Amino acid sequence: MTYTIIYFMCRKPGLSLEEFKDHYQNKHLPLFKDMLDNVKPINRTAHYLKPDNTGPPAGANAVEYDCITFLEFRDENHFNEFSEFVNASRHDAEIVADEEVFADMSKFRAMRVEAPEATES
Repeated sequence: MTYTIIYFMCRKPGLSLEEFKDHYQNKHLPLFKDMLDNVKPINRTAHYLKPDNTGPPAGANAVEYDCITFLEFRDENHFNEFSEFVNASRHDAEIVADEEVFADMSKFRAMRVEAPEATES
């Protein structure tokens, strides 16, 4: 059974959604590609906010996210290997510095989720 982590990300104030998406996809993610090798997730999907998203009204403490990324790992051990490698990597400072360029990390959230439970229609 896979192990899934979800990242909730917001763009840095002043960046358009397209600038945020371009930086995340074409500059930030390539920082990981060369270093991860056999600890990389088995699947990664990013979902970006639609520019015309009107959604329900936000409450006083609501945070609006620009991207929700799902990272799937073989199991929890695989995720732990990934985390340890990224945190100990010589690229860690470069990754953190790059996040500050395009993302509002004060609003960044990550959570683990259980395996999905599908319901037939």
